[in-house]
Amino acid sequence: MVRDANFESKTAEARTVTTIKSLEPWRFPVSVTLSDDEQTLQIDVALGAVSDKQKVDATKLLSLLEANKLQANARFGFNSARSRTELLGQIRNDGVTGELLRDEINRLTLIAKESSSQWEIEPARTLSKTESSTTAPESAVRLESVLSPAIASANSSNPATGGNGAPVASPLTTAGAASPTSNANNPATPAVTPLSSPAPTNIAAVRPSAFTGRWSARRASNEAFAILFDANGTFVLVSIRDGRQSKSSGKFSVSGSELTLESTDGTRLNGTF
Repeated sequence: MVRDANFESKTAEARTVTTIKSLEPWRFPVSVTLSDDEQTLQIDVALGAVSDKQKVDATKLLSLLEANKLQANARFGFNSARSRTELLGQIRNDGVTGELLRDEINRLTLIAKESSSQWEIEPARTLSKTESSTTAPESAVRLESVLSPAIASANSSNPATGGNGAPVASPLTTAGAASPTSNANNPATPAVTPLSSPAPTNIAAVRPSAFTGRWSARRASNEAFAILFDANGTFVLVSIRDGRQSKSSGKFSVSGSELTLESTDGTRLNGTF
């Protein structure tokens, strides 16, 4: 199944397979375990190593506990056997496909990338891209930058943009109305206007990459939505109503002031911002 999701994998135990998900600048070890009753698949993303549990900052722990309330179908935990923090997810085994498993692994590792300031209790190991291709880490590792000095200088002089010059959208850290927050790795104010805010004056300049990140909104105490926009033009939408969750995915596009979502089942949604 993991190979069907286009990941190289190997069997760790009778019910567990492991793989690696690279999401620059991170390289995340991932394990997928079939439950004893074969009803669910547990997905574990290895995060930060913790060499001395006695010296863990209480503020970090509280931050992770708070973050657990904000994630849909994902939670941070601590693996005492491996002395590392982990991000845990779970999907039903009934009817699962390679595509669904791939989407879930991508969703979890994107959450991990965007929340590194919360789970990175100790500085992560740094590997070159050559080392990373031959090393199977126990916890997340950071890949060394291979940018030329000129490119690195240009990027550092404009911290509000990514390596391709596109504005970087930060993840949400509250479950209230949709609005991005600052990212610890990119403290500059995101060049994104929330969907609920007045439209920017130069709508034509907004590119799809400006929406990259996680957004969420709550309509009532029993109804909430979260959507993940990926830089490749795809999205994953999760809605929860009266404790029941539904999920859809597909592609999104931006034309002028109109945002269009087209799911894989043919549903099409349009809205203005």
